[in-house]
Amino acid sequence: MDLAWEALLDAEGKQSRKINGEIRRYTSMTRIRRRLSLMPVVCSIKESLRKKFAKAANDFEQKLRSISSQISSMVGSLEVGPQSAFTSNIRLIYVNIRASKIK
Repeated sequence: MDLAWEALLDAEGKQSRKINGEIRRYTSMTRIRRRLSLMPVVCSIKESLRKKFAKAANDFEQKLRSISSQISSMVGSLEVGPQSAFTSNIRLIYVNIRASKIK
């Protein structure tokens, strides 16, 4: 009787481990499937952020080049005062920058 009982307990333990293994394998596969299904979303978000950053960087570079070009084309005295040519040119550049932001 004891041998039969031990054999029954052993078989039950094996069956329980088998069931638990199947459950672990299933949940693991489900997690992997979920991760794989989210990958396109994550990749598209990263791509969108990359494009937005690239556009902002290109816009900044374009404005910087414009400002640099305007500064290099300035003529007149470099005296800084309320009526100097330098001050007037800087004001014009500032107005142009503000106007480009409004567009």
